This record gives sequence, C-alpha cells and structure tokens, in this order.
Amino acid sequence: MKTIERLEQLRTLMKKSKIDAYIVPSSDPHISEYLPDYWKSRSWISGFTGSAGTVVITNKTAALWTDSRYFLQAEKELAGSGITLCKIGIPDTPSIESWIAFQLNKGDVCGFDGSIYQVNQAKNLIDFLTKSGIKCDSSADLISKIWLNRPSLPMGNAFLQDLKYTGKSVSEKLAEIRKVMSFKGANTYLISALDEVCWAFNIRGNDISYNPVALCYGYIDNNQAILFIDLNKMDETLANDLREERVTVKSYEKVEKQLSKLNKNDTIFIDPIKTNYRLYKSIPKKVTVIEATGIVTKLKSRKNSVELEGFRQAM
Repeated sequence: MKTIERLEQLRTLMKKSKIDAYIVPSSDPHISEYLPDYWKSRSWISGFTGSAGTVVITNKTAALWTDSRYFLQAEKELAGSGITLCKIGIPDTPSIESWIAFQLNKGDVCGFDGSIYQVNQAKNLIDFLTKSGIKCDSSADLISKIWLNRPSLPMGNAFLQDLKYTGKSVSEKLAEIRKVMSFKGANTYLISALDEVCWAFNIRGNDISYNPVALCYGYIDNNQAILFIDLNKMDETLANDLREERVTVKSYEKVEKQLSKLNKNDTIFIDPIKTNYRLYKSIPKKVTVIEATGIVTKLKSRKNSVELEGFRQAM
C-alpha cells in the first residue's frame, strides 16, 4: 500500500472518530530515540524513514517536520505523497502547534496517542491549542486500527548484568535512589526511560537493535521496588536473582494500575521529558507530582570504578 492510500485510510477513520487533525510522532511509550519496528508509526504512515520527525494529518492537508540531517532524504521520500516538508530551524517554518491552529477552526479536535507522547510536549500542545479554541483528544490510537501487518512487539530475553560489570548491586542502587527520593520529598518514583530502568535493576535485553535494553518500567517507593516487564522475557534465574534483591516483578501492562492506586498522601517523582502523557494522566489528581530531571539520570552519569574500568577495556 502506498503512502497516499494509507493517508486516505487514516482520514476515513479520523472522520468516524470526529478528529480533524492527527499527530504521529517518532516515539514509543518510553520516549525512546531508537524504536522497535512495532512503534515506527510515523515512518509507516508517511513513507519518511529518517529517525526523527513528526507528521500531522488533517482531512485535506498533511505536513512533516524534521531537522537538517534529513532535508534531502525527506524531500525524496515524501515526493508524491501529498505531505509538505516543514524544515525545522529554517526561518518562517511554523511550529507544529501553530500550523495545526492555522489549519483548524474553533471547536475542531486534534488527536494524538498519549502513550507515545512526552508529558511536556503534550502539555504545551494542549495549552496552545486550547487557547485557539481547539480541543485535544490524547486517547486516539488510530494507527493500530489501520496498520494490519504491523510488526509484533519485540520479545527478546532479559538477563542480569553481572556485578563485575555494574560495580553495584540492585539493592545498593535502590538505596541510593531512595536516599535522593527522600531528599526531593518524594515517596514514589516512576522510571520510564529504558536505559535508566535497566541501569537501576541491573538488567539488559535485546528488544531494540544496537541498544542492550528490555521494554520495562521501574516503580520504586519506600517499601517496594517493582519491575514491570513481559513475563515471557524472564527466565527462572533472573526471577530468582531479582527476588533476592527484593524486587517484585509484574506484567508490563500493569504499570498504569499501579499508578492509579496512589493516594493523596503520596508524592511521586517523574521525569516529564522521559515519561509518556498517558501514564502521567493515570496518576490520580489528588497525588502530588514532582517533575524534574530523573533521579537515575544523574546517578548513572557518575561512573563507579568498575564502570570506569569497563570503559577503558572497551576502548
């Protein structure tokens, strides 16, 4: 199926769903830079295969934003698709929000899939469009309904990274994380970025090419640490190793339910740049949310002696 046919399928579904503009970013639920094939929705719908870009489709028009690395490639791959190239960083190139506001009328609806949209970006988009009288629907996953031969979710096995490479055990890292949580005034911490979850729980995986990570979320409070991961990725050895480190393992999709259980006495710490909007929205409004650069982001940037030696050996 050609790009133009896919766009027509999407527009038909948009009309049925009463959506006047639909945004497809280059992202996954973990706001990753490199994506499993399953989440390469923007590439599938637009025909543009560069690693960075966002496409917006209305009932009559479409545009794709990408940076200077891909200007020539995008012009070639978008040719004949009806999608206009918007060159990021070039004077007079409109922002995604302003372009949508120009294309739509008051009362129209802009849809996007909140599960693959960064918290900060979603907030800015909604704030901008609301001021223009345009409504937003962050629950619109339209791509799944028309991508019939979509690649399956990655199912690579997860495994424990040996202490001789990490330099610190999971329990030691959890103690450091909880110390910072206490200092920040939080009793709960959600980790979404794959590299950060894998660092905190000393696991590795094979779910993304050239990235030794597994699809998972980390949840830490004062009393427990939970790894949310597809249980089929786990073998008994890994399960036992995590159990010994007092880590509970739950199914990947149960992370939202866990967040919904928080109450008014809880304060959760999240990184709004690395957390998706759907998870953010699943946190009850009565819960206090601290939004800042991730705790693990800073902790894992300070390499211990074992990690430093690993760098030397690798080089």
